[in-house]
Amino acid sequence: MKCPVCNAETQMQSRSDGTEGPVCPECGWGREAPSAPGRPEPSRGIGFYLRYGLMWVLTVVVVGGPYFGIRYFLVEMGEFVETEDALAKLNLHYGWILLAYLGLCWAVTPEYDRSNLGIFGGHPDSRYNPAWTPEQHANRFMRTLSGLLMPGKIVVATVATTWRLVRKVKS
Repeated sequence: MKCPVCNAETQMQSRSDGTEGPVCPECGWGREAPSAPGRPEPSRGIGFYLRYGLMWVLTVVVVGGPYFGIRYFLVEMGEFVETEDALAKLNLHYGWILLAYLGLCWAVTPEYDRSNLGIFGGHPDSRYNPAWTPEQHANRFMRTLSGLLMPGKIVVATVATTWRLVRKVKS
């Protein structure tokens, strides 16, 4: 394992509290034991609540926007007649698709190499640096996937934060 501070190789050593864990011999990272789970919560200022409110606004837009947009365009194009049965089907399909999307956003976190996207091509002589390599294609795909999953990740983060706050208030 590499040290997150200086990127040197860590070694398994005894810590100050008697437990064993990775310790960096170069910078000393890891000598102190991790904080106990019962550590006091940091105070939450107005910035936290402003961000939290913005997250809820974005959640409403991400969840409600496509639903009302799809409904509006289908009615305008004449493909959809607003009957009770048709609305029930639209609600059911939209709900299942939304749950699948949010589940995917919760489970998948695409990682890509931002320095190797190959956006501006490569070396003119393709023997040394081909303009488009499979790795660059994969990195561009992962970047696109990350962008497509970002709205759902905002919704998932909002729900998770709300869940943690509710649990904290109830305990």
